Amino acid sequence: MSWLEPARIHESAEDRDLRESLGQLLGFSARSFFDVEPTSKMIALAEDLRREALRRRHTSRRKPVWMLLAAGLPLALAVSALGSWGFQHKQRADALTAAVAQKEVELQNMVKTAGERQVQGTQPTLISAPVVSAPVLAKNTTQHGKVKARPNGELVLEVKTYQSPSLDTQPVKGQ
Repeated sequence: MSWLEPARIHESAEDRDLRESLGQLLGFSARSFFDVEPTSKMIALAEDLRREALRRRHTSRRKPVWMLLAAGLPLALAVSALGSWGFQHKQRADALTAAVAQKEVELQNMVKTAGERQVQGTQPTLISAPVVSAPVLAKNTTQHGKVKARPNGELVLEVKTYQSPSLDTQPVKGQ
């Protein structure tokens, strides 16, 4: 056991005697480690240094690993939530892209079949063509133009020409 060990402070007198006799057999001097006998002032200084070292060891700010993990938990949750949100939106975007591609294929097929029917000279009948209805106006509004629906599904609004102001109005700026 080293002489620096704190357990040697509380060892019995028989153990000290045994250690001294063993040291003499091996050729060590009994208490001459520094070739001087320690004084009470040196012992008090060593005891103060030991006490200060123990105090610093107990008051050192060592954070356990679980505290570091707990501090990183909100960041990990935020990153995983953003990743999940991004993955869901990517899946949604992929599904919408596939739906748009499918609609384009259907539209091209409809155009192809309509072109073939026009070539044959028959009137094309659209099975799933969207129905275009005339715009609905509110009851209290007046209709300024007529709404015509052309046979090919276009919506045309007729606009009346600009009418000059009536004779009973006066212009603000004279021209």
